[in-house]
Amino acid sequence: MNLAQKKQQQVVQIYKEPLTEYLVYGYFFPDEYGDGLHGWELVLNTSNSHRALKKAERLHEQKKYEKIEVKKRVTDPHHNRTTGTTIKTYETNPIRETGMMPLILLGLICCILAFLAGHYIWPQ
Repeated sequence: MNLAQKKQQQVVQIYKEPLTEYLVYGYFFPDEYGDGLHGWELVLNTSNSHRALKKAERLHEQKKYEKIEVKKRVTDPHHNRTTGTTIKTYETNPIRETGMMPLILLGLICCILAFLAGHYIWPQ
């Protein structure tokens, strides 16, 4: 091993690779039994981004949480700092769950009732 290779090996040891973690958090519904348990819960901590996104998608499909966030946390040991970024957010939206069809039907019924009221109740 020559001098340049030894120097390169020392530089690699000094500058450690940043540690990248992917965290999946879930915000769960307030408990029906009234014990006050609600809030954010760490569901998964992994170094694989694909695994974290798949887990979040599965949890969203199962509707176990009201909101699910996948965060990327990078820890740089050389500079002694941590940075975090939200990658993906899944949210349960009650209007989207029920669909738009009931709202359209309700609007149609209101229009028909307004027409009938105007035609029969207040004739000209």
